[in-house]
Amino acid sequence: MPRISRKCYEGNYFHLMVQGIKKEFIFESNKFKEKYIKYLIEEADKFSVKILAYCIMENHAHMLVYVKNIERISKMMHSLNTRYAIYYNKKLDRCGYVFRDRYRCENILTQGHLENCVRYIHKNPVEAGICQKESEYIFSTYNQYVTKTGIITDKVIKLTLGNLKDYMLKLNYNMISDKFLEVENEFGNNKTEDVDDVILEINAREKEEIKNLDNSQIVESVKEILTRCNTSKKEIAKKVNIERTKLLRILKNS
Repeated sequence: MPRISRKCYEGNYFHLMVQGIKKEFIFESNKFKEKYIKYLIEEADKFSVKILAYCIMENHAHMLVYVKNIERISKMMHSLNTRYAIYYNKKLDRCGYVFRDRYRCENILTQGHLENCVRYIHKNPVEAGICQKESEYIFSTYNQYVTKTGIITDKVIKLTLGNLKDYMLKLNYNMISDKFLEVENEFGNNKTEDVDDVILEINAREKEEIKNLDNSQIVESVKEILTRCNTSKKEIAKKVNIERTKLLRILKNS
Protein backbone atom coordinates (compact mmCIF):
# COMPACT_ATOMS: atom_id res chain seq x y z
CA MET A 1 0.00 0.00 0.00
CA PRO A 2 1.34 3.49 -0.83
CA ARG A 3 3.13 5.29 1.98
CA ILE A 4 2.43 8.91 2.88
CA SER A 5 5.38 11.13 3.72
CA ARG A 6 5.53 12.49 7.25
CA LYS A 7 5.01 16.05 6.06
CA CYS A 8 1.49 15.04 5.07
CA TYR A 9 0.48 14.47 8.69
CA GLU A 10 0.42 18.17 9.50
CA GLY A 11 -3.05 19.11 8.25
CA ASN A 12 -6.31 17.91 6.74
CA TYR A 13 -6.05 19.23 3.16
CA PHE A 14 -4.08 17.30 0.55
CA HIS A 15 -3.17 17.74 -3.10
CA LEU A 16 -2.88 14.31 -4.74
CA MET A 17 -1.49 13.41 -8.15
CA VAL A 18 -1.22 10.23 -10.25
CA GLN A 19 0.44 9.61 -13.60
CA GLY A 20 0.34 6.85 -16.19
CA ILE A 21 3.12 4.26 -16.34
CA LYS A 22 5.89 5.39 -18.71
CA LYS A 23 3.88 8.62 -19.06
CA GLU A 24 1.26 6.74 -21.09
CA PHE A 25 -2.03 8.48 -21.89
CA ILE A 26 -4.12 6.34 -19.57
CA PHE A 27 -6.99 8.88 -19.59
CA GLU A 28 -6.78 9.68 -23.29
CA SER A 29 -10.41 9.04 -24.29
CA ASN A 30 -13.43 10.69 -22.72
CA LYS A 31 -14.77 7.35 -21.52
CA PHE A 32 -11.59 6.71 -19.54
CA LYS A 33 -11.69 10.15 -17.91
CA GLU A 34 -15.37 9.67 -17.06
CA LYS A 35 -14.71 6.25 -15.55
CA TYR A 36 -11.87 7.51 -13.35
CA ILE A 37 -14.05 10.37 -12.09
CA LYS A 38 -16.87 7.92 -11.34
CA TYR A 39 -14.54 5.64 -9.39
CA LEU A 40 -12.95 8.62 -7.61
CA ILE A 41 -16.30 9.85 -6.31
CA GLU A 42 -17.39 6.36 -5.25
CA GLU A 43 -14.15 5.54 -3.45
CA ALA A 44 -13.99 8.92 -1.73
CA ASP A 45 -17.49 8.37 -0.39
CA LYS A 46 -16.58 4.84 0.75
CA PHE A 47 -13.58 6.04 2.75
CA SER A 48 -15.08 9.34 4.01
CA VAL A 49 -12.73 11.52 1.98
CA LYS A 50 -14.15 14.84 0.79
CA ILE A 51 -13.24 15.68 -2.82
CA LEU A 52 -12.74 19.45 -3.11
CA ALA A 53 -11.44 19.70 -6.69
CA TYR A 54 -10.10 17.51 -9.48
CA CYS A 55 -8.82 17.68 -13.03
CA ILE A 56 -8.28 14.59 -15.16
CA MET A 57 -5.76 15.18 -17.94
CA GLU A 58 -4.60 12.66 -20.55
CA ASN A 59 -1.72 11.04 -18.71
CA HIS A 60 -2.16 12.33 -15.17
CA ALA A 61 -4.75 13.59 -12.71
CA HIS A 62 -4.83 16.16 -9.88
CA MET A 63 -7.12 15.95 -6.85
CA LEU A 64 -7.62 18.17 -3.81
CA VAL A 65 -9.15 16.42 -0.80
CA TYR A 66 -10.13 17.03 2.81
CA VAL A 67 -9.95 14.20 5.32
CA LYS A 68 -10.00 13.90 9.11
CA ASN A 69 -8.14 10.58 9.25
CA ILE A 70 -4.99 10.63 7.12
CA GLU A 71 -4.89 6.83 6.75
CA ARG A 72 -8.05 6.97 4.65
CA ILE A 73 -6.16 8.58 1.79
CA SER A 74 -3.91 5.54 1.29
CA LYS A 75 -6.89 3.21 1.40
CA MET A 76 -8.91 5.33 -1.02
CA MET A 77 -6.08 5.74 -3.55
CA HIS A 78 -5.15 2.06 -3.42
CA SER A 79 -8.75 1.01 -4.04
CA LEU A 80 -9.35 3.71 -6.68
CA ASN A 81 -6.27 2.96 -8.76
CA THR A 82 -6.69 -0.81 -8.46
CA ARG A 83 -10.26 -0.54 -9.73
CA TYR A 84 -9.26 1.70 -12.60
CA ALA A 85 -6.27 -0.47 -13.58
CA ILE A 86 -8.51 -3.56 -13.81
CA TYR A 87 -11.00 -1.65 -15.95
CA TYR A 88 -8.31 -0.10 -18.18
CA ASN A 89 -6.47 -3.37 -18.79
CA LYS A 90 -9.68 -5.20 -19.59
CA LYS A 91 -10.83 -2.54 -22.06
CA LEU A 92 -7.50 -2.50 -23.90
CA ASP A 93 -6.83 -6.23 -23.56
CA ARG A 94 -3.54 -5.56 -21.82
CA CYS A 95 -1.92 -6.55 -18.55
CA GLY A 96 0.57 -5.02 -16.17
CA TYR A 97 0.93 -1.76 -14.31
CA VAL A 98 -1.21 1.23 -15.33
CA PHE A 99 0.05 3.92 -12.93
CA ARG A 100 3.62 5.18 -12.66
CA ASP A 101 5.08 4.72 -9.19
CA ARG A 102 2.83 5.48 -6.22
CA TYR A 103 0.58 8.51 -6.07
CA ARG A 104 2.05 11.79 -4.84
CA CYS A 105 0.76 13.67 -1.79
CA GLU A 106 1.25 17.32 -0.87
CA ASN A 107 -0.04 18.84 2.36
CA ILE A 108 -1.85 22.19 2.07
CA LEU A 109 -1.35 24.19 5.25
CA THR A 110 -2.59 27.77 4.71
CA GLN A 111 -5.78 29.32 3.36
CA GLY A 112 -3.90 31.13 0.60
CA HIS A 113 -2.15 27.96 -0.47
CA LEU A 114 -5.49 26.14 -0.47
CA GLU A 115 -7.19 28.73 -2.69
CA ASN A 116 -4.26 28.75 -5.07
CA CYS A 117 -4.36 24.95 -5.26
CA VAL A 118 -8.00 25.05 -6.39
CA ARG A 119 -7.08 27.53 -9.13
CA TYR A 120 -3.94 25.63 -10.08
CA ILE A 121 -5.83 22.36 -10.55
CA HIS A 122 -8.47 24.01 -12.74
CA LYS A 123 -5.84 25.83 -14.81
CA ASN A 124 -4.06 22.63 -15.85
CA PRO A 125 -5.82 22.24 -19.23
CA VAL A 126 -5.37 25.96 -19.98
CA GLU A 127 -1.64 25.81 -19.23
CA ALA A 128 -1.37 22.68 -21.39
CA GLY A 129 -2.95 24.51 -24.33
CA ILE A 130 -6.00 22.24 -24.44
CA CYS A 131 -8.43 25.14 -24.00
CA GLN A 132 -8.40 28.89 -23.50
CA LYS A 133 -10.68 29.03 -20.46
CA GLU A 134 -11.19 26.68 -17.52
CA SER A 135 -14.91 26.51 -18.30
CA GLU A 136 -14.20 24.86 -21.67
CA TYR A 137 -12.76 21.75 -20.03
CA ILE A 138 -15.40 19.36 -18.76
CA PHE A 139 -13.18 16.88 -16.90
CA SER A 140 -12.51 19.15 -13.94
CA THR A 141 -14.64 20.59 -11.14
CA TYR A 142 -14.40 24.18 -12.40
CA ASN A 143 -17.91 24.37 -13.87
CA GLN A 144 -19.30 22.62 -10.80
CA TYR A 145 -17.90 25.48 -8.72
CA VAL A 146 -19.57 28.00 -11.01
CA THR A 147 -22.98 26.31 -10.91
CA LYS A 148 -22.69 24.66 -7.47
CA THR A 149 -23.68 21.29 -8.88
CA GLY A 150 -22.30 17.75 -8.77
CA ILE A 151 -19.93 17.24 -5.84
CA ILE A 152 -19.37 20.97 -5.30
CA THR A 153 -21.82 22.11 -2.64
CA ASP A 154 -21.89 25.16 -0.39
CA LYS A 155 -20.09 23.06 2.22
CA VAL A 156 -17.25 22.26 -0.19
CA ILE A 157 -16.94 25.90 -1.24
CA LYS A 158 -16.71 26.99 2.40
CA LEU A 159 -13.98 24.38 2.95
CA THR A 160 -11.93 25.75 0.05
CA LEU A 161 -12.75 29.37 -0.76
CA GLY A 162 -14.46 30.48 2.44
CA ASN A 163 -17.21 33.10 2.27
CA LEU A 164 -19.86 32.17 -0.31
CA LYS A 165 -20.48 35.82 -1.09
CA ASP A 166 -17.14 36.39 -2.83
CA TYR A 167 -16.06 32.86 -3.71
CA MET A 168 -16.34 33.45 -7.48
CA LEU A 169 -13.75 36.23 -7.22
CA LYS A 170 -11.38 33.85 -5.45
CA LEU A 171 -12.11 31.06 -7.94
CA ASN A 172 -11.13 33.25 -10.89
CA TYR A 173 -8.27 35.18 -9.32
CA ASN A 174 -5.39 34.72 -11.75
CA MET A 175 -2.25 35.00 -9.63
CA ILE A 176 -0.71 31.70 -8.58
CA SER A 177 2.41 32.38 -6.52
CA ASP A 178 2.66 29.04 -4.71
CA LYS A 179 4.43 25.95 -6.00
CA PHE A 180 2.48 22.73 -6.44
CA LEU A 181 3.14 19.17 -7.46
CA GLU A 182 4.05 19.10 -11.15
CA VAL A 183 4.04 15.90 -13.17
CA GLU A 184 7.59 16.22 -14.45
CA ASN A 185 9.08 17.89 -11.38
CA GLU A 186 7.67 15.25 -9.06
CA PHE A 187 7.98 12.10 -11.17
CA GLY A 188 11.19 13.11 -12.92
CA ASN A 189 11.65 14.93 -16.24
CA ASN A 190 13.30 12.75 -18.85
CA LYS A 191 11.97 14.74 -21.80
CA THR A 192 15.31 16.21 -22.82
CA GLU A 193 15.08 16.28 -26.60
CA ASP A 194 14.73 19.53 -28.53
CA VAL A 195 11.27 20.10 -30.02
CA ASP A 196 12.59 21.41 -33.35
CA ASP A 197 14.92 18.43 -33.75
CA VAL A 198 12.15 15.92 -33.10
CA ILE A 199 9.82 17.69 -35.56
CA LEU A 200 12.54 17.63 -38.23
CA GLU A 201 13.09 13.94 -37.57
CA ILE A 202 9.37 13.16 -37.96
CA ASN A 203 9.15 15.26 -41.15
CA ALA A 204 12.12 13.39 -42.63
CA ARG A 205 10.75 10.00 -41.62
CA GLU A 206 7.30 10.70 -43.04
CA LYS A 207 8.76 12.53 -46.05
CA GLU A 208 6.16 15.21 -45.40
CA GLU A 209 5.61 18.06 -42.96
CA ILE A 210 3.42 17.16 -40.01
CA LYS A 211 0.80 19.75 -40.95
CA ASN A 212 0.25 17.93 -44.28
CA LEU A 213 -0.21 14.46 -42.78
CA ASP A 214 -3.63 12.88 -42.33
CA ASN A 215 -5.29 13.35 -38.95
CA SER A 216 -4.31 9.97 -37.51
CA GLN A 217 -0.65 10.60 -38.39
CA ILE A 218 -0.83 14.08 -36.87
CA VAL A 219 -2.16 12.58 -33.63
CA GLU A 220 0.65 10.02 -33.47
CA SER A 221 3.25 12.68 -34.26
CA VAL A 222 1.98 14.96 -31.48
CA LYS A 223 2.01 12.07 -29.00
CA GLU A 224 5.60 11.29 -29.94
CA ILE A 225 6.67 14.91 -29.49
CA LEU A 226 4.95 15.13 -26.10
CA THR A 227 6.66 11.91 -25.00
CA ARG A 228 10.13 12.98 -26.09
CA CYS A 229 10.09 16.72 -25.37
CA ASN A 230 9.25 18.98 -22.47
CA THR A 231 6.63 20.99 -24.36
CA SER A 232 2.88 21.62 -24.71
CA LYS A 233 0.27 21.17 -27.40
CA LYS A 234 0.10 24.94 -27.73
CA GLU A 235 3.81 25.13 -28.53
CA ILE A 236 3.61 22.15 -30.89
CA ALA A 237 0.79 23.81 -32.85
CA LYS A 238 2.96 26.89 -33.30
CA LYS A 239 6.05 24.87 -34.26
CA VAL A 240 4.30 22.76 -36.91
CA ASN A 241 2.24 25.68 -38.22
CA ILE A 242 -1.19 24.27 -37.43
CA GLU A 243 -3.85 26.51 -35.90
CA ARG A 244 -4.09 25.58 -32.22
CA THR A 245 -7.86 25.14 -32.20
CA LYS A 246 -7.61 22.90 -35.27
CA LEU A 247 -4.92 20.75 -33.67
CA LEU A 248 -6.90 20.40 -30.45
CA ARG A 249 -9.98 19.41 -32.45
CA ILE A 250 -8.00 16.74 -34.30
CA LEU A 251 -6.65 15.36 -31.03
CA LYS A 252 -10.05 15.43 -29.36
CA ASN A 253 -11.69 13.51 -32.22
CA SER A 254 -8.99 10.87 -32.40
